[in-house]
Amino acid sequence: MHNVQERRKYKRMEKPVMVRFRTIPLVAEKMVSTDWDAVAVKNLGVGGMLFDYNKNLELDSLLEFEISISKSTSPVNCVGKIIRIEKLQPASKFRIEIEFVDIGKQEKELINKMTEEISE
Repeated sequence: MHNVQERRKYKRMEKPVMVRFRTIPLVAEKMVSTDWDAVAVKNLGVGGMLFDYNKNLELDSLLEFEISISKSTSPVNCVGKIIRIEKLQPASKFRIEIEFVDIGKQEKELINKMTEEISE
């Protein structure tokens, strides 16, 4: 039997990382809120991330992220898609799983480097 970690393409760091995000406005659907919000990510890898949030977001929504991995590097900017939402009980929070859909090569390398350093 395989666990989730074995099925992943990339390692994930389990260290809390602060992330700012906002919903990418969809003009056709009249979503115009572009306010930034912040969360502490539960885990982060080259392919995506997982975090808990106090509001329910829409599955398949696109979010713009600014990930502060360390104080010595610039934030990683990328776009992710919500691929899973789980309501947490008894808290009124939601566990949000993100898959990165627009992330540069340098940003991937930075996340991968940090993940490798932390898991050593």
